[in-house]
Order: sequence, then C-alpha cells, then structure tokens
Amino acid sequence: MGRRGFILFSMNINPAIFKAYDIRSTVPGEITQETAYLVGRAYINYLRNNPALAGPIQIVVSSDARPSSPELKAELIRGMIEEDADATIIDTGLATTPMHYFAINYLRADGGVTVTASHNTKEYNGFKLSRRGAATIYQGGGMEEIKNCMIRGVFETPNRRGKTIQSNIERDYIEFLLSNIHANEFTKRFKIVFDCGNGMAGVTELNILKQLDCELIVLYEKPDGTFPNHEADPVKEVNLKALKEKVKKESA
Repeated sequence: MGRRGFILFSMNINPAIFKAYDIRSTVPGEITQETAYLVGRAYINYLRNNPALAGPIQIVVSSDARPSSPELKAELIRGMIEEDADATIIDTGLATTPMHYFAINYLRADGGVTVTASHNTKEYNGFKLSRRGAATIYQGGGMEEIKNCMIRGVFETPNRRGKTIQSNIERDYIEFLLSNIHANEFTKRFKIVFDCGNGMAGVTELNILKQLDCELIVLYEKPDGTFPNHEADPVKEVNLKALKEKVKKESA
C-alpha cells in the first residue's frame, strides 16, 4: 500500500453519537469536520478488514441539503482517500437515503456513506454507513468496530491518496422507480398534496409524481436544511398541519 508511519488523533469523542443505525448528534457540537474525517478513515479501515475486499474498492458518498452537509462530506471523503490509496469515492451529490441505497447497488459499489440526520431538526447531522448491497452498518454489525477505531485514533500515514469522481444517478433512479409503477387512467384522476417539507423529497420523489400525470399540489418544494416551515419529522402531528389543511381545502 506504500504507507509509512502512524498518526494519532487525540479527539474527545462522545460514545453517545454512535446510535443503533447511524452516527448522529448536534453540529458543530459533537459532529465536527474532524469527526467526519475520522468517520471516513475508520469506515474504510473497517471495510479493509473484510478479506473479500482485497483489491481496489468503490464507495458511494452523498448528502442531504443541511447547511453543514457540504463541509462534512468534504472531510468524510478526505478521510476515505487518505485511508486507502486504492479507493475510488463516487460522489453522487444530493440524494435521499433511498436514492443513496439505490446508487450503491446500481453502481455495484462496495459500500456507501450518506451525510444526513434524517428526520431530526436542523441542529443535527450525521452519517449512515453501509456495506456492499446497501447493507446497514449497525450496533452489533460493525458500528462498534468503527467507534473503537475512531476513539483509538491511530491511523497509518499514507504517501498517496485515493481518488474521487462525480456521478449523477438521479435520472437512473427515477427511471427505475417509474418502471415499477403501473399508472393507469384511474391514477390520472388523483389529486395529491405533496408536502416536501423543504427536504430531499423535493429533489427526487417529486419528479416521479410529476411524471404520473396526476393533479399535483406541492408544499415547501425547495430543499432547505434549516427547515423554515416545519420540522422534518412526519410523526409529529404539528408537522402535518399545513398538509392536512391543504388536503381539506383542495378536496384532494
């Protein structure tokens, strides 16, 4: 691998940021650029301990539209390419989590990380990590190894880096979903109110509905990670207020 020496990162990491199915906390409190860098290195280190990944590996990286996501993604990728000189990082840009999982399989990658805090409020951000086949890394399935590697903070010093390439798979994702939707004349009579909630649904899912030839009424379409209209969590009744009112008003 052409490595020389070791480097030690002495960073205080709260073990509580490691959740059941992701790494997540407040920004810039416990999720920082250095956290993202260490996630990248520890994640690749974990994958490299899999004997089946002996050759060059490909990893998909994406993010949501939160204000902190671009800088966190940049440091995540830097950690990845500094951990493995033979790694190719495929940056697919903005993506919903399902679109990210599709990309891992569609591009036949060895794993992927998306920078997102899912339904949490704007103060949060984090990382969803996957292995080949978009299999989730979780507590009891790899998360402990990544946590221990990050807390230990000892990594080899590379003398060269992996590479990053850009790939836009949004059209492929939309075509895949549309190929599995069987619209008919009855579908065209639908009147649907779609509350994007200023989230990533406005990037992909909305484009799918637009092609189904139904009557579509859209709320809060533009992705905005500060969530100016309501929180992203649809389980909370207060976040459904505008949607319910619009459905009644339009007889949708």
